[in-house]
Amino acid sequence: MIVCHEAADRFFDWLTAYDHGPYHDVGDALACWLVHDSGVRQLADDYSIFLLTTISVLLDSSLAAGVTVRQRGGRSIAIHRPKEADWIDKIGPDVFARAVVEVAAWDARFPR
Repeated sequence: MIVCHEAADRFFDWLTAYDHGPYHDVGDALACWLVHDSGVRQLADDYSIFLLTTISVLLDSSLAAGVTVRQRGGRSIAIHRPKEADWIDKIGPDVFARAVVEVAAWDARFPR
């Protein structure tokens, strides 16, 4: 469980440190984080760890008031927990599997 809390902390660090495109809610941001900050690599390509991380993120008390995110162009908005049940589709196993493939392709093109 410690891994999940550390991953949640990294997600919030990423979310608050950079300018982002518009997100409807935290589900959108999690889906973006998977690829753009290599969230899948940080989670060892393990969807079960990602689900536990997602639970940790959604239970975080900072989401009660919303997390302020800078958007491209300098404007800031607060994003919140998803209100509907459809958010899981944004970060479901298919989305996670595609992120694993995309990150692996990126790593193959640009080895570390």
